[in-house]
Amino acid sequence: MSELQNRTIATEMKFLCGNKKREKKDYRSGERHETERKERGGKKEKKRTRRKERRGKNKEERARRKEQDGKNEKKRTRRRERGVKKRKEQKNRRKKETNEVDDELWAERYLYHA
Repeated sequence: MSELQNRTIATEMKFLCGNKKREKKDYRSGERHETERKERGGKKEKKRTRRKERRGKNKEERARRKEQDGKNEKKRTRRRERGVKKRKEQKNRRKKETNEVDDELWAERYLYHA
């Protein structure tokens, strides 16, 4: 092979290699890469989507818990009020009973002394 032929082959090879490199660069940054990454589903993409899903779930969970807490609070206050009411009634009942007993005792004493 002559020197000229060698040079042309070398330039062609450089051109081919250059093309390959350029194609790789295009592949790294560009639409082709984006579509491919979406199809393949890169690790970071998966993590990002998982994080978003988790955040959404947590948000829903928090809202549900808040609503449930509201319901529970209503139940709690109702129970508390009911308990207070019952205790008051019990106290009044006891008072009445002791008053009646006191009245009976007083009457007995009074009659005994009279």
